[in-house]
Amino acid sequence: AFARAVRRVWPQARITGVDVDPDAEGRRDVDEFILGDWPALAGRVGVVDLVLGNPPFTGVAAVPHVEAALSTCAPTVALIL
Repeated sequence: AFARAVRRVWPQARITGVDVDPDAEGRRDVDEFILGDWPALAGRVGVVDLVLGNPPFTGVAAVPHVEAALSTCAPTVALIL
């Protein structure tokens, strides 16, 4: 849903998706798909304009995801916590 929403608002955006699920539904809606854990891979994504995601809902497990998103230096970070 995130990738489709971004595509509607910014049709020319290059979208990179990161997910631990190789069969993630959004995989078909992105330009590049990276299989893996976001905190471990955030540095491989490169320069981005927006980080949008839904980290694990348990408090402690969400911390590395939030830190990884903030470490990208993206001007905009939006996470559903």
